[in-house]
Amino acid sequence: LCQKSRCFRLLSDQTFVGTWVLTSYVLTLSYVSSLTATLTVPSLPPPLDTLEDLVKLGKRWGLEDFGGVGISLFKNSEDPLYQKLHRSVETCGNREECLNLVSSGGFAFISWKAHVKEGIALHHTNFYGDTEMHVSKEEFFHSQFVFALQRGSPLKRPFDKIINRLLEGGLIVQWMHELNFLEIQKNEVQREESPDNFESLSFYHLQGVFYVLGLGLASATLFFVVE
Repeated sequence: LCQKSRCFRLLSDQTFVGTWVLTSYVLTLSYVSSLTATLTVPSLPPPLDTLEDLVKLGKRWGLEDFGGVGISLFKNSEDPLYQKLHRSVETCGNREECLNLVSSGGFAFISWKAHVKEGIALHHTNFYGDTEMHVSKEEFFHSQFVFALQRGSPLKRPFDKIINRLLEGGLIVQWMHELNFLEIQKNEVQREESPDNFESLSFYHLQGVFYVLGLGLASATLFFVVE
């Protein structure tokens, strides 16, 4: 860049070279940091969205150990897929136990959608609504919200209309989202109030500030030398 001693004597040249060096340094750091983050974070496998995916990948799966329609659906079905799943089914003591198995990896939990989402919101979601769990898109067993009425009751028809309107308008789903969000906020407040969750401030938390300070001092020194 400089073959003669009189190179970069002008202030404009010195300013240009200093700015170019500083910009190159920042871009190099940004590229190295981005590349390191990309290579460090492992690539995650695609999530399970169908029963076919569950069988194809050979993952463990289970239900809550209370019998009922869940286990009967796979046990009594004549579908070969359901029969194959029934032969590998496992049972958990309760919802939280099943979700803990899911959180540890390699396990799928099949249950009512609202029931699963409530458990995730209660114990596996942070204040910002982020969770490490995935709820499949496939719904192979649809259910409705009902009210138990006396046989032949004149209220049955009005109740049917109201429930259908609520479902078609998406109000039930919206209310479930709002309820889960309230549970998330409640649990996060309880975690923040717990004395075990406080962490002392250390140099690790302030290293970004010192990086900015060092970069500013280096820039100021460079411009001082140029002057």
